[in-house]
Amino acid sequence: MAALLRSMRVALSLLLATILSHTAAQAGPWPRDAGAWFLSAQGVAEWGGGTDAHRTARLYGEHGLTPRLTLGGKVELGDGGHGGRAGEVFARWHPAHPFDWLEIGVELALGARQEWPAPSGAAHGRETEMTHRASLHLGRSLESPIGNGWGRLSLSAIGAGQRRFVEREIHAQLGLRPTEGTLAMVSASAYRDAYDTTLKLTPAIGRDFGNGYTAVMEFTISPSLPTRALSLGLWREF
Repeated sequence: MAALLRSMRVALSLLLATILSHTAAQAGPWPRDAGAWFLSAQGVAEWGGGTDAHRTARLYGEHGLTPRLTLGGKVELGDGGHGGRAGEVFARWHPAHPFDWLEIGVELALGARQEWPAPSGAAHGRETEMTHRASLHLGRSLESPIGNGWGRLSLSAIGAGQRRFVEREIHAQLGLRPTEGTLAMVSASAYRDAYDTTLKLTPAIGRDFGNGYTAVMEFTISPSLPTRALSLGLWREF
C-alpha cells in the first residue's frame, strides 16, 4: 500500500508538471509587469552517480507587484529516501540604473529545507533547517542572424541554520528563439557548499502553444557526481 501511495504521488506530480511547468529561464534579471502572474511546475527524473533513480516535483510562482518589485515562491518535493522537501519565498527588486542594455535584479529569499538521509524516510531521519539567500541577476537581450535571444548571469550566496552564506552558486544561461514559437537554451551552473562543488550543464528545447503556454524539455549532465536528469514542463504566463 505504501508503494502504491508513493507511485500515485509521483504520478500526480508529473501530471502537474505537464500542466504548469517552468524552470525559471526568464526570471531573475527581467521584472514582471505590474499585475502579471507566472505559475509553473517541473517534473524531474534523475539517475546515475551510484544511487537509485529518483524523482522530484517543483512548483514555482511569481507576481509583478509593481513595475520594479516582483514577489514569488517555490516548493520542491523529492521521493522518500532520496530527496527531501524545500520551500522558499522571495522578493526581487529591479533598481534604476544608467545602462539601457542591461537588466538587473536584486533578490532576497527566506525558506526551509528538509532532507531524508534515512532510506525509510522515518521522522527521526529527517533534518530540517531554515535557509536564507541573496542573489544578483544580470541579463541582456541578444540579436543574431538566426533569431533573437537573451543571456543572463546569476550569483547567489546561501545560508542555512546559523551558518551565514556558506554556500555559493553561479548560474549562466544563453537562450535563442530560432523561429517564432520555438526556443533553445543552454545553462551552466556551479554550486559550492562546505564539502564539495557540483557542476551542471543543461541544454533545453521548448515550443509555444499560445495563450501563455510553452512546453519545455531539459536534459542535465552533472559530471562532478556523475548524474543525469530529464525534466518535462510547461511555462504559463498570464
